[in-house]
Amino acid sequence: MTLPRLVQLLRDLGADPGEDDLRDVLWLARHITVRSREPEPAPPAPPPDPVNSREPREPAPPSERTGAPAALPATPPAALSAALSAPAALHLPPELDAGPVPASATPVRAPLPPGIARPLPLSRALRPLKRTAPSRTETVLDEEATVGRIADERIWAPVLVPARTRWLDLALVIDGHRSMELWHQLAGELRALLEETGAFRDVRTWVMERQPGGQGARSGLGVRPRSPGTAARRPGAVFDGHGRQAVLVFSDCTGPEWSSGDAHRMLAGWARRGPVAICQPLPQRLWERCAARPVPVRLHAGAPGLPNTRLRWSGFEAPAPENGAFPVPVLEIEPAWLGSWARLLTGAGTGGVDGMAVLVDPDEGDPDPWPPDEDDSALAPAERVARFQATASPGAFRLATCLAAAPVSLPVVRLVHEAMAPVPRGSQIAEVMLGGLLRRVGTAPPGTAPDQVRYDFLPGVREELCNGLSLPEALRVLEAVSALVGARLGQNRDFRAFIAGAGIEGDYLLQDESLPFAHVAEQVLRRFGGRYARKADELKAMLGENATSGTTAPSPAPAPRVPFAARRAPHICPYCYDRFAERDIRFRCTGEPRPDGRVCAARLDGIQYERTGYRRPQPPVFGGRGRAEQAVCPDCGGTTRIRVCPACHSTLPPRFAKMPSRLLALVGPREAGKTAYMTVLVHELQHTVSSLLDATLVGADDTTRQRFRRYYEWPLYQEARLPEVTRPSGPQGVSPLVFQFSLPRRGILPRRGVTETLLSFYDTAGEHFASAERLDRVARYLQGADGVLLMLDPLQLVQARLHAQPGTPLPARPRDAEQPITVLNRITRTLLDGGAIVDKPVAVVFSKMDALAHGFPASSPLRQPPAGYPAYAEDDGREVHEQVRGLLDDWGAAGIDTIMSEHYRRFRYFGVSALGGPPTHDNRVASGVRPHRVTDPFLWLLSQFRMIPAWRD
Repeated sequence: MTLPRLVQLLRDLGADPGEDDLRDVLWLARHITVRSREPEPAPPAPPPDPVNSREPREPAPPSERTGAPAALPATPPAALSAALSAPAALHLPPELDAGPVPASATPVRAPLPPGIARPLPLSRALRPLKRTAPSRTETVLDEEATVGRIADERIWAPVLVPARTRWLDLALVIDGHRSMELWHQLAGELRALLEETGAFRDVRTWVMERQPGGQGARSGLGVRPRSPGTAARRPGAVFDGHGRQAVLVFSDCTGPEWSSGDAHRMLAGWARRGPVAICQPLPQRLWERCAARPVPVRLHAGAPGLPNTRLRWSGFEAPAPENGAFPVPVLEIEPAWLGSWARLLTGAGTGGVDGMAVLVDPDEGDPDPWPPDEDDSALAPAERVARFQATASPGAFRLATCLAAAPVSLPVVRLVHEAMAPVPRGSQIAEVMLGGLLRRVGTAPPGTAPDQVRYDFLPGVREELCNGLSLPEALRVLEAVSALVGARLGQNRDFRAFIAGAGIEGDYLLQDESLPFAHVAEQVLRRFGGRYARKADELKAMLGENATSGTTAPSPAPAPRVPFAARRAPHICPYCYDRFAERDIRFRCTGEPRPDGRVCAARLDGIQYERTGYRRPQPPVFGGRGRAEQAVCPDCGGTTRIRVCPACHSTLPPRFAKMPSRLLALVGPREAGKTAYMTVLVHELQHTVSSLLDATLVGADDTTRQRFRRYYEWPLYQEARLPEVTRPSGPQGVSPLVFQFSLPRRGILPRRGVTETLLSFYDTAGEHFASAERLDRVARYLQGADGVLLMLDPLQLVQARLHAQPGTPLPARPRDAEQPITVLNRITRTLLDGGAIVDKPVAVVFSKMDALAHGFPASSPLRQPPAGYPAYAEDDGREVHEQVRGLLDDWGAAGIDTIMSEHYRRFRYFGVSALGGPPTHDNRVASGVRPHRVTDPFLWLLSQFRMIPAWRD
């Protein structure tokens, strides 16, 4: 092994050494004599101290004060040494009796990071394979030869020559063993990469599995096409006989066919006819723990496309054997490995290609068989965890520790891995799932999706891992998982508030799918004592009642919530701000009767009512191909084109997913004037800005049009009174208002089309920002918004009230928890969401500037009308920004600018007046609506979204 390779391996394990450091370490290792001594047993780790408890307690050990993992319980040195010296092969968790716990995992959506993070370098590595050869079946016209024949021989007949086509076909053979469930997504991405890279004439996908009646055959293994329901075939079926063909086997090499030699005999049959390689999803450092263990070799190919049996090779550790064994290269899914394989296939590696290979002897099976699995059922939990820690990577052990605070299924594992791992790697999930810590709960029926299988730690393992879990890490895991099942575990009370130990009232409603998480949450909370122990007692009591009296389920049952953590989903619902892929979109029946009399009855949609407050009965919702424009109702057989959000069942606007969406959150404390400002803003966009930008703004659905007309526009413009204050449970504060904004495309040629964008305005209630617990209810909207309109009332600042025009109705002085700077702090923490800076554009809008305008000089930009350009006036906006920043010092609110400058990358100050004058004491608008600069923040956000240009004088 070379020194750069050793540096790369250590960096993959989380270390960052330099080559000079490693040279010093290797030199010292040759000159240091190690003295053996018996390790002293470590004292048991004390239980975590109660949090926020009033009882006296002793100082916590350093590991708990710093959040580092606590030490494992003491183990007898002899037993621990025996456990660590035993072979630690990778194997699937055994299937054990589920007991009283349901065996099916909760069907939730979780973040699914791509298995191939960088496909472009992999495609470049396969470029040497893009050579062409004459086709055996296709011909093309040779124009020059045809013209020459006509001129020389006077024969008017075309000259056809073989067409040039890719010279190599590929058969991708996917191992069908149960351990490959972990790599289902990666297998699909690898197949797509091989098909799209253009290096092969044809790519066919097969599945390698044991034939039901194949015990009498020599190998008992066969292949079948990957399409479901296809029959098994003999291994030789992968070669179609139409040209050169390579075979790429995608396997983690942990199944029994690899240790028995059956897979080697199958490889031998293929290797006589063409080039064969194994693509390993596991990293190289784990290959020694698999059933097929490769060795380092140097391979030489004298011609392109040679079978493995004709390769010349030599071993680095030992010379090539003389018994007829030949190498099968083993590859990681990395550019360097695939590039070496491509050079070997094309015969370009004249000096040889270094790599790893499995030595296959078709007559003897596996030349170095892996020992049978050890019966480790008698291992103590501490020994089992110590063995796993000794052989696993640091990231895998941290993931296993975090999973001790969650029920284990593949969706939950991915979620915790994405939320807790500094550098998530798919191999870390495989180490945990195959590392001997877990068992499968129950026996899954054939055809069960991998995400539906539930796992659990072996007895005592969860408790051992919890000893290394600090309180902040445990709460982060509980909060992340509760975002998935919170809708099932809590209805009347917020579950994340329950985890945080908040004092809340109401009843919990448990479903069977929520019980695994409830059991784990009760165990984890109890470990930390104090208020968490009391919450654990409440949860245990509910679990006891559930066990005796049955499950209390809400009616209708809510659907699994799609969490915001799934950041890679391409589309966002403009009504609930949850993310999903286009294929997940569902359909709603039209409810119209069919000619045969069948009709779907309308009823209350419980999911939509819970998420949006919509009460009107509607036809049922069903699944379908979300990318399609229409679907057939499975109940009545009618065709529908009504597409709905999979999370909240709101009707999606026409052409959704075909046009971008811009989600805007309008936030601020109580009495800041958010509702009046949004009403005037939308009215101005429809009547003033539309002509300025040659744009249109219309409600995207009937509900938006009716709500805006009834609760916003009619009271203000027809009845001359302010709209009602937004309440969390009121008709305005349930779901956003969604509008379709159309702009002409800008280009060299005039009117080249229209750019359509969905704009979603969410008017939050001021009560949401009175405390951290209430703010959590709108956190999804804040984090999912593309831009934020943060509205602050300067009259709520003590110093600014002194400058108000005499006779101006002043709002009540806010409490300490409702001060503008306090609310800004809470909003900032929510927007940061664990990061260091907020990157989304934030327009800080100071309302009611008409009450302070008399103190501004006549040349002040705050007193001037907007520029009136069909764009955002950048220079004018910068002047307003700087003047408002100076006013913050006069108002004694310089802390607002400090927070914005430190935590926000893109922000701009604005001063607006929605009404143009103060309302009366009974909230009447006596002088009419005279807006001033209300559209400036919106135009600035459009320029940040690159929808309109920024005009500079």
